[in-house]
Amino acid sequence: MEFYSFAGDKAYKKLIRDHGLTPLSYKDVAEDWERNSKEWYHALIAIEDLPTVLAIPELKIYAWCRCKVVANDGSEAHLHWHGLVHFPRRKLKSWRDQARRVDVKFKSTKNTFKKIKCLDHAVGVLRYLACKDGQRTGRRDRDGLQTHPHTHFSRQPIDETHRHDRGRHCGEVREDISRGIAKYTNWQEKSNWDELALHDFDACLCDRGKAGLAKKKAANEKRKAYYQTPAGIETKKKYRERANVKRQIINQLQSINVSSKAELSKETIENLIKLL
Repeated sequence: MEFYSFAGDKAYKKLIRDHGLTPLSYKDVAEDWERNSKEWYHALIAIEDLPTVLAIPELKIYAWCRCKVVANDGSEAHLHWHGLVHFPRRKLKSWRDQARRVDVKFKSTKNTFKKIKCLDHAVGVLRYLACKDGQRTGRRDRDGLQTHPHTHFSRQPIDETHRHDRGRHCGEVREDISRGIAKYTNWQEKSNWDELALHDFDACLCDRGKAGLAKKKAANEKRKAYYQTPAGIETKKKYRERANVKRQIINQLQSINVSSKAELSKETIENLIKLL
């Protein structure tokens, strides 16, 4: 399968080397944001589609890492790539339209470009890329099935000293990154900006802004209230039933060695359920 052609370390490193990809600087982040704060994204790309992304003309990539799902049985699957990227002279949509016209298509449907809402948000993504853990174990998806933890590797942060394990170092690294970018901004002249919060706290809709925090709190309260209603209770019941079916499928497939636990993604399981 073509998926594996870029999954190995040697092939991946050659791909990166062939495209001359090296981490940029905090000065680059600050100055580029000042020139154009639009079309910044946290890219999550399936490994088989990474060559297509790296070939996008003039795409700026500031830092990145690879990521994989690791199940509690030690199996690994779903190799993908994270990066802080910027389209400085075009829009993501215009590139997609042009790619479609010349029949350039992604092989995976799971590629996403999450919009960066503010410079403080970009700081958070840079911290995330430097962290060893991509997703905590114990999280559950909307169907109640426990997800597998994600592990970051081949990390290429802007500052090598910012590689860290999840824990108390996360906050320390985030502050260092924010200070590193702040040195090249005029944050003192901006309304409600801080060296450790590079955005207008009162107006920003990101998760760390006043409006964003209020919106998140309201959404959580609304969700909590819904699940106390008869309709919400019924919805939770359906989630539990669906999760039980998924667990049964996992156990049955593993009992006959059809697949490793890590390869049993939610999408794979849902496709199997459709066949029942």
